[in-house]
Amino acid sequence: MKRIYFFMSCILLLSIFSCSKDDNPVVDGTNPENNEVDIKAPFETNPKDTVFSNAVVITYSMDKIVIDNPYQNDGVSIAVNGGDVVVTSTVVDTEINYVLSGSHTDGSFKVYSDYKFGLGLNGVSLIKSDGPAINIQSGKKVSVYLVGETNNRLIDNNIYAPGNGEEDMKATFFSEGQLIFNGNGNLVLKGYNRHAICSDDYIHVGSGNITIQSAYKDGIHVNDYFVMDGGVLDIKSTNDGIECERGYIELNEGKLTINCGGDGVLSTYNETGIDISSHITLATDITVNARGQKSAGIRTKKGKVYVNSGNIDIKTTGIAAKAFKVAGDMEVYGGDVTLTTTGNTFYDKSDEGLSSAAGIKCDENLIIKQGVLSITSSGSGGKGINVDGNLTIDDGELNITTSGEEYKHSSGSAEAKAITSKGNIEINGGNVYGYSATGNAIDANGTLTITDGVIVASGATSSGSGFDCGSNTFKITGGVILGIGGVSSIPAPSVSTQRSVVYEGSGSANQLIHIESNSGAPVLTYKIPQNYKQMTLLFSNPDFAENAGYTIYTGGSVSGGNDFHGLYTGATYTKGTSIQTFTTDLMVTVVGK
Repeated sequence: MKRIYFFMSCILLLSIFSCSKDDNPVVDGTNPENNEVDIKAPFETNPKDTVFSNAVVITYSMDKIVIDNPYQNDGVSIAVNGGDVVVTSTVVDTEINYVLSGSHTDGSFKVYSDYKFGLGLNGVSLIKSDGPAINIQSGKKVSVYLVGETNNRLIDNNIYAPGNGEEDMKATFFSEGQLIFNGNGNLVLKGYNRHAICSDDYIHVGSGNITIQSAYKDGIHVNDYFVMDGGVLDIKSTNDGIECERGYIELNEGKLTINCGGDGVLSTYNETGIDISSHITLATDITVNARGQKSAGIRTKKGKVYVNSGNIDIKTTGIAAKAFKVAGDMEVYGGDVTLTTTGNTFYDKSDEGLSSAAGIKCDENLIIKQGVLSITSSGSGGKGINVDGNLTIDDGELNITTSGEEYKHSSGSAEAKAITSKGNIEINGGNVYGYSATGNAIDANGTLTITDGVIVASGATSSGSGFDCGSNTFKITGGVILGIGGVSSIPAPSVSTQRSVVYEGSGSANQLIHIESNSGAPVLTYKIPQNYKQMTLLFSNPDFAENAGYTIYTGGSVSGGNDFHGLYTGATYTKGTSIQTFTTDLMVTVVGK
């Protein structure tokens, strides 16, 4: 066992080296932690009687390393130095399985191979004092099998000794080639130096229970792509949970949990001029807790994000942190998605502008086809959905609440908004709820078009709007639509085909407002969410008849029916006070005090 002592020079080096994510292996002790506690902690490996074909069996112990190598005369040579085992294989026609078991508190396993091979972890615990616990210096495929009911542990240390020449040593479990994980056993890792698992090719997780208890940098770092088709993966990391430098990340099945100080799932590819399919696909159960400033639960620096299915729960707590930060397009086809952000807006000197937290920040276009999205933002100037391109909602259910104060800075201000787009917003179906305590609920810098769906947009008092598209076209051709705020954009009568009423007055929290025809047919029953000294309520319903008479009531009571954020359907209304009558002789009728 090595004891590692730190001097003031190490502290200085920490500030120098920790800024880079892709530097060479750290050899100067930049991580102030070490594995001394792990060496002393008991760990039960629980190996099993298991038969592998083409097997080389290696059993570790502190007294002796026992090796059964039937291929020693066929191109597989094995060297042992203390607790370190180094395999050199020139075999090119047989997929040999190296089966590891036993324990060593300063041991490792290293492979040079000209051909693909298997690695069976049959209850092995390796703690290495000055390098990776497993170091695959082969560019070939490695099939890692976690033997069922076994416990396996891999731990490195904060200082790495220099390798042979320019060999990479980037992680506790490092491979130059592909890593494919299967089996039903358990694998626990700690990465004190850099990453816990790293491949300079791709990583595929088919099954197994993999727990990364800590990583000084990324939990999993991969060059080409990362695919998860099963298993349970639990990651705790100082930096990112899963980072892919090139290619794509697909989370198709299994269960993934990430607690990190950087980004949860990150695709960093952002080169131009190269045709590469860079994307992140989510289709399984995912829980992410990201804590860093400007961090993201899911981030691409180039390429799309697809949300297909699964229970997805993302929380961010850092200043200006986003649950989704997508550099390209984003498409949502399903899933039960819960996003919670608490970070405040701040002035970002590097970008020379304000940066706000958001549930979804999409730099291009966002399309929502299906799924349930529940988004809560409580930080100052926070956004629920923030799109630089166009936003299209075709179906699904959206429940978005922003409760933060307006953020003010000498360079400008940022309002909390439930849904905002620098381009156009089009809603063609679904149930959509947006609430902002201090700003606009649904805000389009381009056109705003609603063709169908049930939409409740609750903006702030005074200058807040339920719907806002500035001087651009607001078009309504279908749907049940309610917007409330201090002010509101007004549908354009020349392009709208469904009648709307705009009521201007005042309202009290929990007060009912009801509209029914002269024949007694109800078209609106709504509970006002907060006090409005100045209130603009916009309502549109296909039940509005041409040139028909209607009466507005306030107060009264309601029972039964369904309640969608204060908008009742199928309910029984007991009349309160009649305050206004109007006739729908225009496409947009404005009434009020």
